[in-house]
Amino acid sequence: MTNYEQLLPSLPPCFTKVEKSIRSHFTSVALTSLPRAPAAHRVPPAIFIIMLKRKLRLPILATPLRCKCSQIIDIYGDHYLSCNQHSKTTMHNRFRDAVAVVFSHLATNASLIGSYADVTCEPTGLLPSLPLQRPADICVHLSPGMLSSWSHLLVDVTSIPFYDSRHDPNPSPVERLHECAENKKFRGTHHNKNEVLAAILQHRYVMLPCTFDSGGLLGPLFSAFLFGQNNDHHSILRISQPRPKRNLVNPQVEALADRTLSMLPKPGLFIMANSSWQESHPTTPFTDHFPLNLPSQWATAVIGNNLILAIGRHLEDALSFSLKEHHSTVCKAVACQPRIPRPRRPFPPLYPGMSV
Repeated sequence: MTNYEQLLPSLPPCFTKVEKSIRSHFTSVALTSLPRAPAAHRVPPAIFIIMLKRKLRLPILATPLRCKCSQIIDIYGDHYLSCNQHSKTTMHNRFRDAVAVVFSHLATNASLIGSYADVTCEPTGLLPSLPLQRPADICVHLSPGMLSSWSHLLVDVTSIPFYDSRHDPNPSPVERLHECAENKKFRGTHHNKNEVLAAILQHRYVMLPCTFDSGGLLGPLFSAFLFGQNNDHHSILRISQPRPKRNLVNPQVEALADRTLSMLPKPGLFIMANSSWQESHPTTPFTDHFPLNLPSQWATAVIGNNLILAIGRHLEDALSFSLKEHHSTVCKAVACQPRIPRPRRPFPPLYPGMSV
């Protein structure tokens, strides 16, 4: 890394500010090291090409286009991750489900939970004063005495762009983007966020914001929970010291953030799950597919593969819409629908007398 680090200062700021996200460990593994025997690991070619170009910071558009929000779509496609006109619900839900699957398996191995049923997505009834409220995307019902005696871990997933083209055309460092988004999650986004925050603080609940950006990099708090606070992995974000106070608007929000910082395990979920599996199954790999022999390797593959599919599918759909809109005027001017209807059966029966 010495020569690479020496070269970084000479690169343009538009690259250096997002360089850590481009080096995301999870997307690197998903693009280069996954076993392709499982069908779920075979990424569609169009998505693979888009994400490979994103990884290498190569253009995915030949020229900038005009978005339906009236802003300019940059050649790297970063605008698609910040534009409100392109829904990110599908991308969010896919990554949320992947995180839930990882928690259900690894937390069981690490003895943080009793069974897979202790991990639920968007549950209600957690707050007695607000029984219909869903305070988090994933709820992990912890075993007694685990993680500083907290009873529930509330994981809240959110995606963040490299920049918001409506306000700032220049990207900020990814560390600052993640930290601000994490603090915003502590503050809450519900219409009755003050009541939700007070109800969470009244119980032995702890919140864990899970942010992922346009390059597939995870936020510092969720990375610390997975890898541990003292991990020296070069491709993850670490918690800043001191941590920024932006979006921590009142003492209640600060108390919830402090609760999270005090909860983070020092070994990390990956290390705890690996140690437990090696003790109970010293000669048995965690999966049947090399090189996913440890729980952490399997979890990295699941998270990375779903990041590739979630972000890549979102970009593919957005690109298809933009290119269709871009060429729609020309197509409508020179083409028309045929008046002769097409046959309903595209292929004849395989054998006489067989209906399709």
